[in-house]
Amino acid sequence: QLLANPNGQPRPVAQALRDPDLQIRFAAVATIVHWDPQQPYPGCSYLPEALGYFARAAGTRRALVGHPRMEQAQTLAGVLLELGFEVDTSQIGHDVMRLAAGNPDYEFVHVSDALDAPPVKEFIQQLRRDPNTTRLPVGVMAREQNLENLQRFCQTIPQTAVFPRPFDAEGVRLQVHRVLELAGDRIIDGARRVQQAELALDYLARLAENRTAYAFYDVFAQQPVVTQALSHLGLSEKAARVLGLLGSPDAQRTLVTMASQNARGVAERKAAAGAFDVAVRRRGLLLSRGEIVLQYDRYN
Repeated sequence: QLLANPNGQPRPVAQALRDPDLQIRFAAVATIVHWDPQQPYPGCSYLPEALGYFARAAGTRRALVGHPRMEQAQTLAGVLLELGFEVDTSQIGHDVMRLAAGNPDYEFVHVSDALDAPPVKEFIQQLRRDPNTTRLPVGVMAREQNLENLQRFCQTIPQTAVFPRPFDAEGVRLQVHRVLELAGDRIIDGARRVQQAELALDYLARLAENRTAYAFYDVFAQQPVVTQALSHLGLSEKAARVLGLLGSPDAQRTLVTMASQNARGVAERKAAAGAFDVAVRRRGLLLSRGEIVLQYDRYN
């Protein structure tokens, strides 16, 4: 009753699955999983999307830099690395937007006013329209001729600050501290992000395990996210379980590859092998002849 709606519009808890506040969004996820609906409801597609988003977290402190000049972006990244952040860089606005919207570990975005495709003003507006980035702090490094104009533009845009272009590492450090202040207490610490990712993978496993009861959820759309989670040490075993329950050809191929990697820990490889066994029992062996021969070569 709290999810169904005759007019087809999502009820408040379903709407909260796309709330810009990630704590509210995760509370909505946990609530609906606890209610365990057994039939479709308006907004039900939002649940696997939210689970996939939270499952992307690795719990690291991460920053995103957008600058059209690669050497400048690398210089900024070097300073941020010294401050304890893992850093991704891009020279194109669309790529920065895509990265920002897809990773809950980003604590802020730092971009140049020379960013293009789209231009920086349009980029900021797009960032604020996406629920995944609405409250992500943004710092804009402006050239002298653009500084005043951009400051006026950003006056009414929340969690956004405009700075003169920094000329040294200390200037970058000061800007980063100022941008982080914009987030206040909204930044979720790494341990909590990992906990949310673990729970998200557990929830995805529940949906994948009983496809008859949960057929109205598109769990397979989250397979790329789950595959990505395999590379995170603390999440790999849970991610392997989800892939085993999905059992698709791509999932089986990923699991046998992981089980064959000598650089992986024994526990991870055993989890992948066990998940592959589950996949085969549920859906049959879906590897091609060439892939099977490759496993034989790896074994030898």
